[in-house]
Amino acid sequence: MLSYLDLSNNAFHGRIPKSFGELINIEYLNLSHNFLSDVIPKSISNLRYLNHLDLSFNKLEGQIPQGRVFSNLTISLLQGSVALCGANQLGFPSCPEIFGTSVSKRNQHFFKYIIPAIDSALVLL
Repeated sequence: MLSYLDLSNNAFHGRIPKSFGELINIEYLNLSHNFLSDVIPKSISNLRYLNHLDLSFNKLEGQIPQGRVFSNLTISLLQGSVALCGANQLGFPSCPEIFGTSVSKRNQHFFKYIIPAIDSALVLL
């Protein structure tokens, strides 16, 4: 039974695996000082026994999930990911909303640059 997992300082790239949300008995999870990107999986917020989560100094973006462990986090456990949003009590900005839902920076980029470029190409054709 895995209850302690420290994967800090490993230069991991990519997303946090959604399967981490299946570590039902995990109490301590440290993923700090890597190059993890994209959003924090919401499944992590449902881990019943998780009482320490360190995601600092990664390249995470999007909305910080709510619930369980995220309600007890401090700013130091998320610092270094400047594209996070949604935890005003920790000093992170509110998440932007388009059509009533929060969007990540990738989606903002899509709406801001890609769609206008496609529209322009269609007009030129």
